[in-house]
Amino acid sequence: MSATLTLYSVRVSPPCRAVWLYMLQHKIPHTLVDVDFSDSNKAKIPDIIKRNSHQEVPILTDGDITVFEGPVILRYLANKYTNFAGYGLVLAERMLVESVICWGSNQLHRVIGYQVVYPQFFDKYRLQSKSATDAMVEAGTQQMVKYLDILENKYLAKTKYLCGSTVTAADYFVATILKLLDWMHFSLRLWPRLSDWLCKIETEEHWTFVHTTHNDFVQEINKCCLDY
Repeated sequence: MSATLTLYSVRVSPPCRAVWLYMLQHKIPHTLVDVDFSDSNKAKIPDIIKRNSHQEVPILTDGDITVFEGPVILRYLANKYTNFAGYGLVLAERMLVESVICWGSNQLHRVIGYQVVYPQFFDKYRLQSKSATDAMVEAGTQQMVKYLDILENKYLAKTKYLCGSTVTAADYFVATILKLLDWMHFSLRLWPRLSDWLCKIETEEHWTFVHTTHNDFVQEINKCCLDY
């Protein structure tokens, strides 16, 4: 298999990390291109990003094929390169894994990322007034707690992993989103099954390497807090 695939990524982004992790775990040859969306680097943003209607990552190119959105990229890779490794052995299992990944992308990341975490760090995700932003974060936090309860009391009440007895792509996708809580020093101690599950996921192959930039960013946050 030749390395015709290129993954355009921001390493602190959960869906980017989930896709990159899948490619490493299943030994899919690829080139990783780090994208910097900062104002000072706009001129250097790759053309493939500029041509994409949403101008967001992850974006995967495979020859003349371009795929965007984390769940769709994962499905493309699983279908073309791994015979759906990490998605279960039968159709029912695969559909459950895909459903949880889509829920993670459409609901969990929307709330934890865009309503709770990102507005506290990046101006582009804040509303026009501080009071409106604070209200959004408060509402998002309430919804986040409900989602953590669902993971704790529904998905992990009877099984070791989110979709059964073995780890799947759904576990990795949801775990990368929950790692955003590190930015806020948010503890999962009130959700012990969820906390134990995340600790297991963090020991999986390539996890630490893929999360190096994330961990460095968290350390920088901690340093800034201490300096302050």
